Amino acid sequence: MFKVSIFLLGLLFLVSCTHDAVNHSIEEEKELNTINDLYKNIVLEVKNLL
Repeated sequence: MFKVSIFLLGLLFLVSCTHDAVNHSIEEEKELNTINDLYKNIVLEVKNLL
């Protein structure tokens, strides 16, 4: 019973870490998309000025 509890706690820890990593990667992807959109807009504005 004790070994099963340790296994379940370890599994819960791994699931928690994975969940956090997925959330962070989603947030980073949103930030990168925003930066890319801003960059594209700046490039278009510069092209229009030339």
